Amino acid sequence: MNRPRAHVALMPVFIAACVLLTAGAQAADQKTKIDEKKSSATSLEGKPAPEITQAAAMPPSGIIGEAAPDLRDKIAVLFFFPDPKEDDSVAECVGFRDLLDQSKDSKPIIVGICPAPLMIPRRLIKHEKLNFPVIADGTKEISHQYNALGKEGRANRVTFVIDKKGIIRKVFEVKDAKRHPQEVFDYVKTMK
Repeated sequence: MNRPRAHVALMPVFIAACVLLTAGAQAADQKTKIDEKKSSATSLEGKPAPEITQAAAMPPSGIIGEAAPDLRDKIAVLFFFPDPKEDDSVAECVGFRDLLDQSKDSKPIIVGICPAPLMIPRRLIKHEKLNFPVIADGTKEISHQYNALGKEGRANRVTFVIDKKGIIRKVFEVKDAKRHPQEVFDYVKTMK
């Protein structure tokens, strides 16, 4: 008969332990969400842009340039995109290409960044006749610096507008890849 009483006596301790474990798990989950927000690409707005040292595939041939694109003293647009085999990625690249062709004044420097092997950006430049360099970020080093990677290590579709002083002025988390290039060019027109 003492056994049932022992179990009953331990019940409040068991309930308290469950409550503490649940509260601890919720606090850890909340901290993870806060950390994810802090590490998101938008947290870089207003900060100096990380330097890019990786050479890019250059138009029209797609051959690797001797150095990274020179972004100093220019308005620059860096856009990260996932696998260019996706239709949205091609549409986004073509959108930037067309707007760059049409733009008469204050053209920004456009650089596409894709976490892919080198041959993919080279093919993309040739096939789509791109007029801007594309960096094959196969090591994902640049993507890490710009907090542009998703949970599975896949590139998020995100764009950075960098001013002439090297400060990230605007970060776009892309919702519609086809309309996005126009949105970026509209923003760049407001910069002086």
